[in-house]
Amino acid sequence: MRACTTVLLALLPFALLAQRRVEGRVVDATTGEPLEYVSIGSMPSGAFTLSHTDGSFAFTMPDSLLVDSVQFALLGFIRIAFPVQLWSGGSFEVRLLSSARELEPAQVVGDLREERDLGNRSHHLLFNYLLKAERPDQLIEIAQAIDLGPFPVPVRAVNLFISDTAMDSATFRIGFRGFDGERPTGPLVERVLVRRLALAPGWLRLGLEDEHIVLQGPIVVTVEVLPTVDAKPRYLSVGIRLGGGGPGFDRRSTFDEWIRMPHRYSINVTALVPKGRADDAPEDPDPYLRSVDVRPWSLAVQDSFAIAFGLPERYDPAHPGGYPTVYLMDANLYFNDVLETFRKEARKGAMPPVILVGVGYRDIAAMDSLRQRDYLFPSSDSVPSSGGGERFLAFLREQLVPYAMRHRGPFIRWLLRALRSTTWLAAR
Repeated sequence: MRACTTVLLALLPFALLAQRRVEGRVVDATTGEPLEYVSIGSMPSGAFTLSHTDGSFAFTMPDSLLVDSVQFALLGFIRIAFPVQLWSGGSFEVRLLSSARELEPAQVVGDLREERDLGNRSHHLLFNYLLKAERPDQLIEIAQAIDLGPFPVPVRAVNLFISDTAMDSATFRIGFRGFDGERPTGPLVERVLVRRLALAPGWLRLGLEDEHIVLQGPIVVTVEVLPTVDAKPRYLSVGIRLGGGGPGFDRRSTFDEWIRMPHRYSINVTALVPKGRADDAPEDPDPYLRSVDVRPWSLAVQDSFAIAFGLPERYDPAHPGGYPTVYLMDANLYFNDVLETFRKEARKGAMPPVILVGVGYRDIAAMDSLRQRDYLFPSSDSVPSSGGGERFLAFLREQLVPYAMRHRGPFIRWLLRALRSTTWLAAR
């Protein structure tokens, strides 16, 4: 019995290491031409790769992933899937059929037009987002919601702010998707739009003048950093904005779900808009400050804070029992998004209406440095400004509420009576 057990244990690692080789070539079913940058992945989850210039692809798939199919996807072509059992050995040719399903060209009315950048036109000096591929064939894709307005506009370029990069050049794939108010939806342009450009810090223009793209309303612009033949590491920092404008999204595979990010990407669209169209409002680097109601001085911390109150959409002072109240730290960064999320969930009935109290600082730069002082309890030599957590907590418990009562009159006095169900929420 003991010998049999030993044999089973010895064979177990080899069973776990069993892999299936998936390789082949992807071509256009109509023309026979090889297709580059086709997304190829094992589903429901697992290995992922892209086809090369000659249409070839290859990757290994551990049997432990228990996947049931391999999918092939490329804009302008019908997505297909094959049972994983087909790849029992050898190489296969995969033929993709054109979808030929692009939106009808919109009519642009009016002759007098001028170029205008629509979307996020600024970035925050202190914050950037690092795009880095962990594998040579990994996809890096970001997306930004942009409202182009109610009338069709010709799209001339997509612009991305690069904060820093060690790469001399990169290959980008641009896409345009619909936006349902929550997530990106299906593609609006069923064409592969690839641009290879030299890189330098600053605004990078991905020109689309010859593509004759006309769009309108809320859309999502997607930008992918594609693998290169030399398989060198790919990483670059892109500019972001904190609050204001449509949401930003991220994913690491064509087959992954979009992740909504806490920031907006510094991405905009250059479009031809009617001359005389009203200018867009200046971008606010710290939109939270527009919501601030009071700026009390903390006796315990010996510093001031910026406090904002976010009410339910249908706020009723006589609401029975008051409203649950959430105190939100890092309010400079998260207040507007959290407030909007709470209101949306309340509309759907997924949570009760709440009052959101944002606890922020005089600006983003102060938040970035002082949060270590206020959120860390033990003092640390590696973080010289740490150790002020008790003083900050004393401010929250002992001074914030009385200060608000003195300076906000009847509403805050009612608000304090409503704090029967209080949650302390620290954004991370």
